[in-house]
Amino acid sequence: MKNTPAKEPAAALTRSAHLEAVFALSPFGFVVFDANHCVIDVSGAFTHMTGLTAADVVGLHDREFSQRLSARCVAQHSFCGLGNLLQQAAAVPPPDTATATDHIEIAGGVVRSIEIGLCAPAGSAAPPVLYLRDITRRIEAERAESLLLSSAAHALRTPMTSIFGYSELMSMPVFADAPQPDMTAVIYHNAALMRTLINDYFDLARIRLLRRKDLPWADVQLQAWLGASACVNKTPTGREAPRIDMPSRPLWANVSGVHLEQALGHLLANAWKFSRADTPVHIALRQHPSRENEIGISITDHGVGMTAAQIASVGHPFFLGGADGDIEGCGLGMSMVNSIVRLHRGRLEITSSAGAGSEITVWLPAAAAPATTTTTTAQD
Repeated sequence: MKNTPAKEPAAALTRSAHLEAVFALSPFGFVVFDANHCVIDVSGAFTHMTGLTAADVVGLHDREFSQRLSARCVAQHSFCGLGNLLQQAAAVPPPDTATATDHIEIAGGVVRSIEIGLCAPAGSAAPPVLYLRDITRRIEAERAESLLLSSAAHALRTPMTSIFGYSELMSMPVFADAPQPDMTAVIYHNAALMRTLINDYFDLARIRLLRRKDLPWADVQLQAWLGASACVNKTPTGREAPRIDMPSRPLWANVSGVHLEQALGHLLANAWKFSRADTPVHIALRQHPSRENEIGISITDHGVGMTAAQIASVGHPFFLGGADGDIEGCGLGMSMVNSIVRLHRGRLEITSSAGAGSEITVWLPAAAAPATTTTTTAQD
């Protein structure tokens, strides 16, 4: 028993050192209060998220601290205050720990979304601790998903309205004995458009969930691959097959052939869609002029082209570049191309101007040609 008083301070010191390490390394921000609800410490992550240093807040009572933090927030998403969080926690049925949270947004060049919560042992007089977690990426992802769903619903509504309207007309007695091939054609056309949209939407969702390890990778000789893939993508009626320009020196890349072929199909479809039937579409395979480790596959058309603003929107779901509303499409193809190129650790390069056509290049990391092997036969 005589050693107990000496051990307790040592244990407390060790725990304090551990807590300091947690504060320093944790991505969560922390604000620690004393029994009088005055700030006694903050972590570095708190300063990084809010811009408030220990010198700015240590010693402040909870009301002053709440006001100081709210002053850093966007008006519509300011801090509700420690007092309100304590009331929320007190209203929770008594588990081991009562928690309450708030969502704030820190103003600045880039608005930062922060979840701020209170952790206080239920039924205990222990001082409260605030934790902060940066949820900016999660909020942005939720907003992007909401926008995608909204855009999909809007895109589906147009063909669905046509199908419903013409089906209703066909069911009316006045049209019962009249020839109806035109109405049937409209219904069929819009049903096909809906099917394409739904298939593209699910393809995009599936591709976005893929990771590199989910794809079948292989080193391919791009001349042979490109020739076969261009033949797989059927040329529209009334159009000539794409003109292909390839270097004589074999070029190799590590690719997922089926997915890269899907990307090529979307690029060719766009080239044909946004150019006149009497103009050619070109495919070119080439080594980057200044980067030995990059190989490009370019699709060039002589169509409507795009403005700089339209180029900046390429890859956004449901964006139809170069269209003035008279070209049908789902606007998901380039989103899929973009996702596939990223899986290949490549990049897209777009050169275009309004009325002068477009050139879209997929730049891929080059791979070394496989070593050739020779077989020798032993002689007696």
